[in-house]
Amino acid sequence: NLMLYIPIVIVMFSGLSIWGLGWIPGLALGFAKVCAASLAFIEGVVQSVQHIPGSHCWGPGLPGGWLVLLYSVAVLGVYCLKRICIAYRCLLVALWLVLGGVVLPLLYGPSFYRETGLRCTFIAVGHGTSVLLEMPNGQNWLYDAGALGDPAIVGRRISELLWSRGIKRIDRLLVSHADADHYNAVPYLLDRFDVKSISFPTHMGKRLAKDCADLQRSILLNDCRFVSLQSGDAWQLTGGVRVQVLHPPVDGVTGTDNANSLVLLVEYQTERILLPGDLEGVGLEQLLASKPINCSVLMAPHHGSFHSAPKRIAQWCQPERVVISSGDKSGLHQVIGEYRSEAEEVWSTTEHGAITIAINAIETQVVPWCQKPSGRDR
Repeated sequence: NLMLYIPIVIVMFSGLSIWGLGWIPGLALGFAKVCAASLAFIEGVVQSVQHIPGSHCWGPGLPGGWLVLLYSVAVLGVYCLKRICIAYRCLLVALWLVLGGVVLPLLYGPSFYRETGLRCTFIAVGHGTSVLLEMPNGQNWLYDAGALGDPAIVGRRISELLWSRGIKRIDRLLVSHADADHYNAVPYLLDRFDVKSISFPTHMGKRLAKDCADLQRSILLNDCRFVSLQSGDAWQLTGGVRVQVLHPPVDGVTGTDNANSLVLLVEYQTERILLPGDLEGVGLEQLLASKPINCSVLMAPHHGSFHSAPKRIAQWCQPERVVISSGDKSGLHQVIGEYRSEAEEVWSTTEHGAITIAINAIETQVVPWCQKPSGRDR
């Protein structure tokens, strides 16, 4: 940004001067004040224009092929610019910046490869939950978007994964219950993505203004469509995916917000994925009292908490794989041991980073960001 070029240069030099000359009495404080004033000016400019229509846009980085092309053109341009006048140099540099920063990001979509079938990714957000469902029909669903800590940091983690997949639109954002570690990044995402609708359990929606005023304000500000959900609701999507709401009932159950968590069952091909939020207490007992459903993948309820009866729910749904979405908390290895006794594989976003379950007509693959599964040998 040309308007901010000079203060950014001042920030860089004053910051380096603090590091290099701060040992001289009086200089460190002087450089620090200059640096702070420049940063305040930059922040003030950004905040003053961010609400002007067209002042900025959000989007993913370019695919690798485009980056190679752009920088190849830049290298060639550096060689050629030596031979032309400065006016033409400025014009060509401006055109290159517009091409790379404006035109290509608007046209990038077809450049991203999208796998066939269903792709379910448990995003590593720390102690929280966010599950991306990339449907065969091209829709993108997001189950929860939150974690303990700064909502902006959580929002960036989720956004980075979405943008890395070339995703600019969220067709349905589902919030399981009214705990901040499941929704505090939603306002961040609403500002940066085209969110078609947002869904809550009916019981939570009735209390949204009281329990989650900031979230409701953000939804209204972004004019987002609101959908209430209760057990019995279901969607049959083109491409063969069926999604069912197993819990809670329309009026909820007695107990905490956790007991009223939104429980989803996602079915595709011969695979079933169970997403139970923070289900515990009366809600968990109600689910376990219903007819068992064999699942391929179980997201451990309540981030792998012992309060959500790991062994009992695993015995109820007989999962092949269990995924624990949590931070590095005490007792995690004991919880993994509980699930390991019932499931073939146990994965943790703490140990493995983002975990993707890719399902197509031929096979089901588990693709962790790093390391190996904490499961028993087959």
